[in-house]
Amino acid sequence: ILLLFRDTDDKGKAAEEQFRKAAPGFGRKLLVSIAGSSEPMDQRLMDYVSVDPEELPTVRLLTNPMASMTKYRLQGGGDITEASVAEFVKDFEVGKLEPHMKSEQPPASQHGPVFVLVGSSFQKVVKDPAKDVLVEFYAPWCGHCKKLEPVYKEVAKKLESVGTIMIAKIDATANDVEGVDIEGFPTIKLWRASNKDEPLDYDGDRDVDGFLTWLEDKVAHPFSRLEVARAEL
Repeated sequence: ILLLFRDTDDKGKAAEEQFRKAAPGFGRKLLVSIAGSSEPMDQRLMDYVSVDPEELPTVRLLTNPMASMTKYRLQGGGDITEASVAEFVKDFEVGKLEPHMKSEQPPASQHGPVFVLVGSSFQKVVKDPAKDVLVEFYAPWCGHCKKLEPVYKEVAKKLESVGTIMIAKIDATANDVEGVDIEGFPTIKLWRASNKDEPLDYDGDRDVDGFLTWLEDKVAHPFSRLEVARAEL
């Protein structure tokens, strides 16, 4: 899928005109589409494909959008032209493009029991073979995520004494993680210490007891609910 994101200002209109000129040259090889930025669904789509409002107008090329999506960004700070769009697609076809991976800056320090991940720190932290790592992929606007937040924080607090478990979260609208498919929010996955290549999707109850019961059953490094309870005394 080849997508143009643009506002309705003069720059956006000019980009759309050039984008439309380039589109017929792609035939049926690509689904070509244009999106705005003002409607809620436009904003959700921008979050989904990692587009910041400050970038507009901008072009993204998406592969496997319904599975493990890979995103490519039209580089360069100049105007979008028919020629630049055509060259972008040609470079994709011959394998010259690198995937676009978005990341926030890592926090200067960690506050609270839930470890805050960003795109650039994800692999190093989550793939640590010494730890079972539970990760919540959330969106700041997601109502279900906000409802889960105090529960998730309480789970992390209860497990602070278990050195082999990390409870973490990542803003999936501001950070990309290669190879991780996020279809909705919140998405919660467990990377077991014994198998970092095949994370487990969390499918337990979304209350504190549900999380603890599920983790006790799934983690590679066993822990005792009784020991956790004693540590809180």
